Amino acid sequence: MQINSYSPSLSSYNQNLASSQKAMQHLATGKKINTIITAMQGQVSGLDQAYSNTQDSMSLFNTAEGAMDDSTSVLQDMRTLSVQAANGTLTDSDRADIQLQMDQLSAQLDSNAQNTQFNGMNTNDGSLNNFVTQTGANAGQTVTTSIGDTSVVALGINTNVSTQAAAMNSLGTIDNGLQQITSDRTDLGAVTNSMQFLADNTNQSSINLQSAASGMGDTDIAAETSLFNNSNIKLYASIMVLSKQLNQQKGTLSLLA
Repeated sequence: MQINSYSPSLSSYNQNLASSQKAMQHLATGKKINTIITAMQGQVSGLDQAYSNTQDSMSLFNTAEGAMDDSTSVLQDMRTLSVQAANGTLTDSDRADIQLQMDQLSAQLDSNAQNTQFNGMNTNDGSLNNFVTQTGANAGQTVTTSIGDTSVVALGINTNVSTQAAAMNSLGTIDNGLQQITSDRTDLGAVTNSMQFLADNTNQSSINLQSAASGMGDTDIAAETSLFNNSNIKLYASIMVLSKQLNQQKGTLSLLA
């Protein structure tokens, strides 16, 4: 009489036991950690930081634009004084008084350019040339901006109104300065609006990616639960088969003895 081997059943038992233990390990961690979810989580973190970066840069731009707005008002006052000094009814003494006011406004204009700061950085003195904002989670997703110098010299403004001719010349340079600062404000406003769109898009992308990663994790838990239950059923069946085969072979051995 041939004695049957139960090694195939033992192999099946070992496989089912390993599957059950693996599923239990995944369930114990709360979710299945894999390279896809890890990469998605890293991308979410990058998107969140990029959103914060964009918001910070927009705050810087708003600070610079606020100083430009004040400088525009100063230039308008300077223009009014130039128009006044260019009138032929004024005496040199009158223009001297106007010159004092013009000098004060000129100092205010330079103060706006030299002292306006965001996080310790000057924003309106021309030092923020090719200012880069990392607006995305990946390399190369940047926006480069330049903010011009709004000082008296940089705008090319002549503040001398001591004579009628000088006042007329000053008026022309102030008009040019106003045109320049208006152009700078328009450009900065366009960049700010564009970055607001990028910030909104980045934030929404982060939300969508978080939802996808969470959904993938939930799906893994459900799958591992199902695998665990199925493995346990197969493991129980393997044990029953092994037990039956072992009892049969014990009986056979008894008969042979």
